[in-house]
Amino acid sequence: MHSAKYLKEILAKTHSKKISVTGAFKALKNLPYQNMEFVRLDHHRAIRKGFGEVIYCENKTPEQVKKITGVLLKHKNPILLTRAAKPLYDYLKKYFPVLKYNEPGRVIYLKRGRLKNNKTVLILTAGTSDIPVAEEARITLEVMGNRVKTVYDVGVAGDRRLKGMENIHLRDLDSLTTRSALGGLIENTLALSLRIQFGEDLFGFKCSSQSEIDFVVKHQNSVYPIECKLNLRFKKNYLKGLKQFQKYFPKAKSFLFYGGEPLKDLQDSTHVLPFYMADELKRLVSTL
Repeated sequence: MHSAKYLKEILAKTHSKKISVTGAFKALKNLPYQNMEFVRLDHHRAIRKGFGEVIYCENKTPEQVKKITGVLLKHKNPILLTRAAKPLYDYLKKYFPVLKYNEPGRVIYLKRGRLKNNKTVLILTAGTSDIPVAEEARITLEVMGNRVKTVYDVGVAGDRRLKGMENIHLRDLDSLTTRSALGGLIENTLALSLRIQFGEDLFGFKCSSQSEIDFVVKHQNSVYPIECKLNLRFKKNYLKGLKQFQKYFPKAKSFLFYGGEPLKDLQDSTHVLPFYMADELKRLVSTL
């Protein structure tokens, strides 16, 4: 692949006379692009952008895609062919057995190299119909050297919104923007879940000018304060607002939903549970 590292190696070998000037010219003659008549294949893009050319297959003939793929493989590039139908993959597979296919995303691909960093990209879809676009995004990110996690059909209705959230390792989500967006998503989906379970008996509560409770639900003449925290590990200071609430309602049993696993023991009269158990809250309070 014509990366910056590759160019430096060629220049260093030329300088040390390990290869001739003619040999270096032959290695670099297709920069910045290779004219293939029907396409000018950009071999310089990995140097400029960090990743080589992505091939959009729609309206290209199978023979054209085959020729492009052959050149990219010869240069040891990762392969990313988008909007590719299954018959095209079946055709290319005969010539290039190393290729793989993602049918929902319609992507033909080949990964090369290691992960570029230890961070994780999280892809969420509202519904099942969004999965093809999400799968195309997932494969694209993975081929470009990223670690990816997915949660599909999060939705805005139904009792499946928070199912599967136990598979997200929040410690891997290093991006503050991602964590903030995920926090807002979880809080909103939790609100929807509570609304469906408790109807109009769902409230907010402000303990003071500097403290408030995310949600309060009423069930069988009892009230239950609820807090939502994105973090993976439980911390005692998460209970600050709930403790203030209990000054007004000393007998109230409270709940904290967070990104970790359920804690067996009560924490200052608080049940600490993972997000994905939110849809079971009404059943849980009925047993208290």
